[in-house]
Amino acid sequence: MKKVSLTQMNRNIVKMKRMCPNCNGLKKFSEKYDADYCPKCMIWLSHKCGSKTCEFCSKRPKINGENIKTLISDSQKEREEWKRVIKEMEDEKRHS
Repeated sequence: MKKVSLTQMNRNIVKMKRMCPNCNGLKKFSEKYDADYCPKCMIWLSHKCGSKTCEFCSKRPKINGENIKTLISDSQKEREEWKRVIKEMEDEKRHS
């Protein structure tokens, strides 16, 4: 039996958490709807909370060919925005 290091096991666990359980593709996260989804399978991977007043779940649309591009685009914009915010915080830290 092949020995696997703890580091490699941790990497595998992290990788598995980022994969779609249906197709093993990389899942994405929508900040707008606070949920994971698979762009390949076009499904939400996070369950809705059930509250009709939830600002995320109650507005979550069904994923289809038309809105998947918007979801992916929103994810990329959110990622870029977070990078910008983090950079600004790091710059402020350096200057203080």
